[in-house]
Amino acid sequence: MNSITRIKLIGVSIVALALSAGAQATVLQLAPINSFTTTTYNGFQIQSLDLNKKCSSTLDPRCIPSGPYPVQSSPGQINDQAVVLTGNNGAPMNNITSPFPTGTAVDNPFLTPEGATATSFETTTATEPGGTFAGDKAGSWEVSIAALLNYLGGHDLVFLFDNNQQGTGFNQSLSIWGQVSIINTSGVVQDCVEFSRGSGCGSTTPAASLYVPAIGNYCVRLDGVAYKVGIAGNQGDCDQGGYFVNDNLSTSNAEYAVFSSYLNDHLQGWANQGYLLSINMKYFGNNAGAEQLWICSECDYGRNVPEPTSLALLGVALLGLVATRRRKV
Repeated sequence: MNSITRIKLIGVSIVALALSAGAQATVLQLAPINSFTTTTYNGFQIQSLDLNKKCSSTLDPRCIPSGPYPVQSSPGQINDQAVVLTGNNGAPMNNITSPFPTGTAVDNPFLTPEGATATSFETTTATEPGGTFAGDKAGSWEVSIAALLNYLGGHDLVFLFDNNQQGTGFNQSLSIWGQVSIINTSGVVQDCVEFSRGSGCGSTTPAASLYVPAIGNYCVRLDGVAYKVGIAGNQGDCDQGGYFVNDNLSTSNAEYAVFSSYLNDHLQGWANQGYLLSINMKYFGNNAGAEQLWICSECDYGRNVPEPTSLALLGVALLGLVATRRRKV
């Protein structure tokens, strides 16, 4: 091997090492917000990553640009992310010193239970992951909004959720509720946004009817209507041209992206006030692996876009019906 070849190989190795060093960051462009890709639950919008993947692969304009997929969620893949919940086999990941430096006002992740140990989870009753900073509250996860903005580096505030259920039917679905509050360093709530089937920010002891069920498998027609919810097993169960969606991929892939335009648009103002972001989350129906939730470091959601002409022909009334009924499961 001559010296020029060796130099080239060394250069390639350096580049490869540099790429691998940053490979853990979660990078994702979500699909544009429209009635096909996005469902609203109270103050939050949610997208199925599997639907985005399959829809964008057909070059459906409602779903592009979008990706890359899949979004990995194993503890080793997300240990440089701002992790809220993790099921790292009793060995929790720490948010300090990665991705936040020592001294940052941020909690470490809550540990979520395996299905064999508990069928439900609440931050309010779970073991507090620690935190001695001003504004830290027991029974919820906090982070300084100024530190969060620095972590995001200009990207949108997007939560990614790993659903780890066993089975895909209605009686095997995970039901989820969450509340994000903006608090000052005395713990006083300044604002609030809720993920639920209700409206506004209600009680932190919500009724079961307010939880959002995460159904594993279903079909989606090209007009956006979901069917065979919880009973579809593969693409063959869906109508020609429709999409088979699997929202229970595995323990190493995320299924959902959740975001709030309201939260995202007000972060800088709240950071200027020295406020913290506080997360309270509950779910029930857990029957398998531990669930994971984290804040993506390099994710962006597509802004509202007009529906394609072909859909516009269906009429405003039909689009309103689709927006109301699609995947309200």
